[in-house]
Amino acid sequence: MIAFGGVTATLQMAKQTWTWPILVAPIRDEVLLGIDFLKAANVTIFTGQGDLQVGGEMVPGIMMDGSNTYACSVVQSDCDTVIPPESEKIIIGRVTNPMAGTSAVLDGGAIQNGVKVASCLANMESTIPVRVLNLKDHAVRLTKNTHIGKLVEIHNDIGNKQVDFKSEKNK
Repeated sequence: MIAFGGVTATLQMAKQTWTWPILVAPIRDEVLLGIDFLKAANVTIFTGQGDLQVGGEMVPGIMMDGSNTYACSVVQSDCDTVIPPESEKIIIGRVTNPMAGTSAVLDGGAIQNGVKVASCLANMESTIPVRVLNLKDHAVRLTKNTHIGKLVEIHNDIGNKQVDFKSEKNK
């Protein structure tokens, strides 16, 4: 492949900054970082959820659907906690860079083998309640700042109509 040229650029991901030589090549993708940079920056790519871990810090990927771009925020455990065996517990999740007043879905999944996070609808505030399920036959300890999921903004495709579920149920 032929490169058009190169520049030295300052790259910022998470709370880290690097000065790195960048070659400009005839590629149509929006962003493509070389394996040399990813290794030097200690980046782990979570392809299934579209996120990065940069030096231990989770960075949410951008969610796109056609012309819509959805705000995403990482959710981490707010403190150390123990989940008893074969039980569930509500813990506090700390949201990074929340967009106050924005409705979002917590995209949970598995924290570790046998420990799951329930998806839920929440407002993007600085903290949210998170339901964690321990399927193991022994207690599991979650440390502060454990990655427990990400909040993904909901786009309102039905206008500003709000439904009062109580009154709808009585009809």
